[in-house]
Amino acid sequence: MRLHTRQQRLTASQEHVQADMDAAVTISTELASAARLNAEHLARSLRDGSYTPEVLRPR
Repeated sequence: MRLHTRQQRLTASQEHVQADMDAAVTISTELASAARLNAEHLARSLRDGSYTPEVLRPR
């Protein structure tokens, strides 16, 4: 029974990854870089406890 449940979870996980891959889009290097910097800024503010809703506002 456990093996069957693990297999079902693996299959569901694989389907989720496939759906993510199917939904992927191509974006410019500049847009990807800006998004990465924004994500790093948000992650840093969450880690150090300085997060405020203003962090999410465009600069």
